[in-house]
Amino acid sequence: MVPDVVTSIDCFVLGSRAYEHALRLGWPYGDTPTVVITNRELPSTRESVEFYSDDLKKLVDEILAPRYGNIWLVGGAMLCQGFLRLDLVGKSDCRLCRSYWVTGCAFLTTPVSKGDGI
Repeated sequence: MVPDVVTSIDCFVLGSRAYEHALRLGWPYGDTPTVVITNRELPSTRESVEFYSDDLKKLVDEILAPRYGNIWLVGGAMLCQGFLRLDLVGKSDCRLCRSYWVTGCAFLTTPVSKGDGI
């Protein structure tokens, strides 16, 4: 069973390393539209994936916000800091998780919050 929070996501925004990791895992994002932030040439293996290397504010304001309501960032510190620095994150739930990839969906367990030693 897929958690409601996963099925409510309209679009994923991934960093390039998260994209490469997802490809190795067998692509857990299904056909959900996905934008990969990168300046590198990466393999395009799915029609639902777009690559982007321009201004993040333009991406959110002009491309993503008009099309999607629930957009999730999936990536490391550089990606998240870029969005936070430009005040483009409306609600953030930043956590470190152990993840288990099951039937194409990411189920995250054991969150470690900032107060738990980070």
